[in-house]
Amino acid sequence: MKALEILNFSGCSGLKKFPNIQGNMENLLELYLASTAIEELPSSIGHLTGLVLLDLKWCKNLKSLSTSICKLKSLENLSLSGCSKLESFPEVMENMDNLKELLLDGTPIEVLPSSIERLKGLVLLNLRKCKNLVSLSNGMCNLTSLETLIVSGCLQLNNLPRNLGSLQRLAQLHADGTAITQPPDSIVLLRNLQVLIYPGCKILAPTSLGSLFSFWLLHGNSSNGIGLRLPSSFSSFRSLSNLDISDCKLIEGAIPNGICSLISLKKLDLSRNNFLSIPAGISELTNLKDLRLGQCQSLTGIPELPPSVRDIDAHNCTALLPGSSSVNTLQGLQFLFYNCSKPVEDQSSDDKRTELQIFPHIYVSSTASDSSVTTSPVMMQKLLENIAFSIVFPGTGIPEWIWHQNVGSSIKIQLPTDWHSDDFLGFALCSVLEHLPERIICHLNSDVFNYGDLKDFGHDFHWTGNIVGSEHVWLGYQPCSQLRLFQFNDPNEWNHIEISFEAAHRFNSSASNVVKKCGVCLIYAEDLEGIHPQNRKQLKSRGCNVVERSSDRAGLNRSGMDSSSSGSSDGPTNDPTLKLKRKRPQE
Repeated sequence: MKALEILNFSGCSGLKKFPNIQGNMENLLELYLASTAIEELPSSIGHLTGLVLLDLKWCKNLKSLSTSICKLKSLENLSLSGCSKLESFPEVMENMDNLKELLLDGTPIEVLPSSIERLKGLVLLNLRKCKNLVSLSNGMCNLTSLETLIVSGCLQLNNLPRNLGSLQRLAQLHADGTAITQPPDSIVLLRNLQVLIYPGCKILAPTSLGSLFSFWLLHGNSSNGIGLRLPSSFSSFRSLSNLDISDCKLIEGAIPNGICSLISLKKLDLSRNNFLSIPAGISELTNLKDLRLGQCQSLTGIPELPPSVRDIDAHNCTALLPGSSSVNTLQGLQFLFYNCSKPVEDQSSDDKRTELQIFPHIYVSSTASDSSVTTSPVMMQKLLENIAFSIVFPGTGIPEWIWHQNVGSSIKIQLPTDWHSDDFLGFALCSVLEHLPERIICHLNSDVFNYGDLKDFGHDFHWTGNIVGSEHVWLGYQPCSQLRLFQFNDPNEWNHIEISFEAAHRFNSSASNVVKKCGVCLIYAEDLEGIHPQNRKQLKSRGCNVVERSSDRAGLNRSGMDSSSSGSSDGPTNDPTLKLKRKRPQE
């Protein structure tokens, strides 16, 4: 046993007692006792002086730890997660400088001893869902190596240590689901804070203006109840990269323009709040990639966003008004605008049309019978060169400019020999969904090359609630510059391609009968020629004119679809596949 390095008893539910350690076991590095029935560890555990990892998670009969555990000078990871009878952590009698991770999540401990400050090397302290924890000792503020502190779900915890700002290396603070009423003033000293998770702050009370959460409780008879107002300056938090203040009942004016000083911010979650607008200063967050606004049902508009944004979730923003949302530049964006825009009357038509401006000069609109996207040629040129994007919006029809359409989840088109010319830009793809799944995936196959999924191209819907039952349109564009399939063979050898769409839900690998219609369009640079800027009403009144129907593709129509695709075509045809008629580019 002297040479033994790993001892694993995990899952041995009949193991009720760990034997006394006799002899030399200095080489033992890892001891796994997870999900056993042991009630305590022998004091001889301290003889394992070389132990690096001790795993006791889910030992539901473990009631106490011997102080001899402090003799484990080499210990780096101690996991007590889910030990549901462990009500206290022992006094740390000696320095344990090598301990880096202490996992106490899901235990019923009420307090941590002040001697925890002797864990000088501690990097991660996880107290998630310690529902009986009522306070944190000020001694923990001497944990100068601590980088991550998690107290999420500690329902009885009503304060953070007064000297929290002493934790100069603290990068992540997770404090959602607590009873904290007043963060300490010293929180502004956390210069390296990168992640602040603080959603659902329903019991917050006033604190000083210098605190991160300088706010005023907004009592009254309104349905808003308690609301949070953020400070006017965030200059102390320039390292913050992830800010989650969802479900905090933020009202109009609660988000100040000072938020633009969060220059490192990459993810901002403002979901489930009550504000009407977002400060224009958000355009200065040049590192922002992910913006969550889901279920902000009072939100009426989205201001200009920085070009770094990749993912916008604005689902169930039912008050978003037509022409109220814009994005200056596109860089592989995903948009979630389902259940958003209100119907407005199109003056040029008797139809009720739902319209939402998602970029400058790009409008998504839909009626009961059709949906469309309109844009300017300048923006389209920028859009199509090397940028992938996808959009989801309410609607029942495929845009008119998607030439090849079919009922069902797949479509097959025949290709001319020179289809992959120098001016080919990429594929526009579209599907009409009976209801929104959790994911929509595109597959591309040809008679020569089975490519499978369009890599990194699809749409995740970030579900947090029930499936949206109404029909929506998913529209995406994939530039050929981002398709690695062209690296393996000459696409001009292909005779046809087949595009299919697969929908998936959480508990099923696939969801049948979700895709009602689908379509594909090959986009060429020459399709942009001859388009002149026209006003919005003209563009809208004539449907979508993203690409002109050039004379060399005059034979294109939407009725000749492959009979082998999963569904019938929109119109009769004698040809089993739709043939693209295209001239060979001049040499």
